Amino acid sequence: MYKRFMTTKNIILLIDLFLVIGLIWCDHVQYGPTLNGVGFSVLVIGVFLLAVYRPRWVFWLFVGMLPLEIISLSPEMIGSDLRPYQLFGGAALVGYLIAIVRKKDGFTLPATITADWLLLILVVAGFMSAIFAPLISVSLFQALIVLSFFLLYMCVRLFVRTQRDIAMPAYTFLLTSFVVVMYAIYQNWCFGNGCVHNEVMPGRPNATFPEADWFGMFTVFVVAVLYTTLFFYKRALRSAGKDKGSVLERFSRFYVTKELRISFVIYISLIIVYIALLITVARSAWLGASAVIIVYLIFLTVRYRGFVMMHFVLITGISLFVAYIIIVGFNLTTFEIGNRAQSTGGLQEITVACSSQQGVTELSHIVQIESLEQLGQFDCRHINLEEIATEEQLGSMITTVHRADPNVSVRKDIYTQSFALAKEHWLFGIGWGSSAHFLGTDDNGTALNASNIFLEIWLSTGIVGLGAFLAFVTLLLVRAMRDFFMRKNSEVVAVLTILGLTAIIIPNLFNAGLLLGFIWVFFGIIARKYND
Repeated sequence: MYKRFMTTKNIILLIDLFLVIGLIWCDHVQYGPTLNGVGFSVLVIGVFLLAVYRPRWVFWLFVGMLPLEIISLSPEMIGSDLRPYQLFGGAALVGYLIAIVRKKDGFTLPATITADWLLLILVVAGFMSAIFAPLISVSLFQALIVLSFFLLYMCVRLFVRTQRDIAMPAYTFLLTSFVVVMYAIYQNWCFGNGCVHNEVMPGRPNATFPEADWFGMFTVFVVAVLYTTLFFYKRALRSAGKDKGSVLERFSRFYVTKELRISFVIYISLIIVYIALLITVARSAWLGASAVIIVYLIFLTVRYRGFVMMHFVLITGISLFVAYIIIVGFNLTTFEIGNRAQSTGGLQEITVACSSQQGVTELSHIVQIESLEQLGQFDCRHINLEEIATEEQLGSMITTVHRADPNVSVRKDIYTQSFALAKEHWLFGIGWGSSAHFLGTDDNGTALNASNIFLEIWLSTGIVGLGAFLAFVTLLLVRAMRDFFMRKNSEVVAVLTILGLTAIIIPNLFNAGLLLGFIWVFFGIIARKYND
């Protein structure tokens, strides 16, 4: 039993798991020691030496560290962040290239495909656009960052050649993603119980991502991968059930034991991911998750129909209900999830502190306030969620009221400005990282972008970059749909492609989160399938 478990792959999984847990914990408690120049150099040299010896091991470690977006390994003296997955991904790429030079067995350069060239055009367009940027140096630096993500994409193209090569990265990614999801739940629990939570926006977990909306998009992608895993095992076990033996033996062997056990683990995982997704209160992510569920339901309807489809609807409904009950039961969010969902239509519920009960009573008759200044008429004022306990101690009366969601009008203004700016610079764009120069910053001083991935690419790289990215996405979607509906052997990859792109694109219609490691690794995995 021990020897069967302690395989090389399982050891790598455990190492990745403990590394991610350790890095998250050190970041959460702000524990040093921060690496100095010597320590950082030793770390880099050690990782690169391991990559020369075993590049595939380093590649698996790299995939497991993809969710660690806000954790940096570089010392302050460098002046730039180096995420763990960037270090391990770069080392894996160098290790593979060295293995090619040394002519090691199994290490060769893959043939270039259309998808590679399209993403390369996007990268080159960014450098060209920097020439027309208001701050050329800033745009050139951002273009280099985009290039680094393209190199991570090419790293995946080197290591993932067959459908079997996807299994280990998928297991590694899901394992460490589960840790990040649990950390997000812990963050909100800490917020509700008064301990250190490290949330960028109190009450909304961002886990290891810069903001809650990006973490929300990540959880939607995890849902897409889990559904693909469920589809894979359902397909594999149904095929295995056709082996010889009595009907009772086949049912007992595959459906009562293996399929139920695997399905149980996946659905328990989904409940936990749903909890994290709901408490992010990221409406764009909720829309993305809804789209993923609907698309997956369509797959089941086309492939299995009847009982399987109804079973999925029932189990999904139960999973979401259980997730909501756990959130309410353990008080994992201070937001009213139902009201937050309702605010998607343009209304936002805000928390208000009033000096007297009379103010609360009078305010209760108001359907919607026009502005925060109107609260002064009732001797009330808008407060943040973390201020509720303090206000109650001071004797204030706490209530809620609706107003027009300012995010809707702000986002509408941003879209209008961005579209006008993109039309003005339609050919070459204004360069990566230049949006804030024209759009300004929000109330917290955060640089604004176009808040839409396609608009941001057009604005930053011009029509050439946008055309290349649209062609890339369209190419993958069309070929994946062809494979699924024609019942190709690679229909599992087709499901992953369509669900994954849905999970990324739908939330990014309201965000511009392109430079996230897991997105480019996903691009590399699904592009491999469509080798020309």
